[in-house]
Amino acid sequence: MARSERLGGPSAQLASALKVLGEPRRLRVLRVLLEAGDTLCGCELADILDVPDYQISRDLSALRKAGLVRNRGRSGTWVHYEAIDDASGYAAQVLDLVRQMPLDDRDARRFELRLGLREQVGCVLGPGHPDVVQAFRAEGLEPQGS
Repeated sequence: MARSERLGGPSAQLASALKVLGEPRRLRVLRVLLEAGDTLCGCELADILDVPDYQISRDLSALRKAGLVRNRGRSGTWVHYEAIDDASGYAAQVLDLVRQMPLDDRDARRFELRLGLREQVGCVLGPGHPDVVQAFRAEGLEPQGS
């Protein structure tokens, strides 16, 4: 084993990023962040992807540790995340590959709708604000658990 691999060199970093992205939901999280081109808070991601907020939090933590997303600060209790646009090396290549993936149709529709409501309801503590749920239902985007 090469010294750089034992110490966490480029091949170990790439393997770590690919392992994190081996979970399809994490690919969806990263793809939505890339689509946004801006920060999104965990509650917005949970609403868009119809995933529990605790799971989004775990996914964001794993993506952050892999060097693919970063925390862009807090607004009250909400943490905002973005894909790392200025990444270099393996991370830039991974992000370019994920950016080329088509956004799932349902995710794309929920993304547009949720960001359209941003001015009206903004970030909310936890996903599922009644205005967001009502808007999704009106568009036939019922939560998967319903």
